[in-house]
Amino acid sequence: MPAARSGLSVAAAKVPPPVFHLDNPSPGVAIRLFAFFLRTSAGYHQVWTVAEMAKRANLSEARFSALYRKIFGTSPNDELIRARGEHAQFLLAHTSLPIKAVAGRCGFESVPYFSRAFHRRVGCAPRDYLRVPLKLAGG
Repeated sequence: MPAARSGLSVAAAKVPPPVFHLDNPSPGVAIRLFAFFLRTSAGYHQVWTVAEMAKRANLSEARFSALYRKIFGTSPNDELIRARGEHAQFLLAHTSLPIKAVAGRCGFESVPYFSRAFHRRVGCAPRDYLRVPLKLAGG
């Protein structure tokens, strides 16, 4: 069917659909990809700053923080601390790593800071979390 009969102009019929490029994603997509990276990778141990996160998403710090908060309802730094805390809980429950090693693998440069952040998130110190027996399903 010719373009004129379908109700489209010839110019509109020649415009290709938008193409998504991972090299230059939209800001919202870049932030979602970055959040996915934080949640699924071994990137917890890296020292992340909001400036570095924004740079990786190809955005200014202010724009990155505002979009991140709008999309996820939390700041990028709070999300990073939350993700690190969950990873720390997993490592403490499923490995025999000492607390200092867990802190390092989760990106905390200071064991005291790790302990405070862990306590705020979980409600107990990492050393006490180690002593809590795991509850088995159905028992």
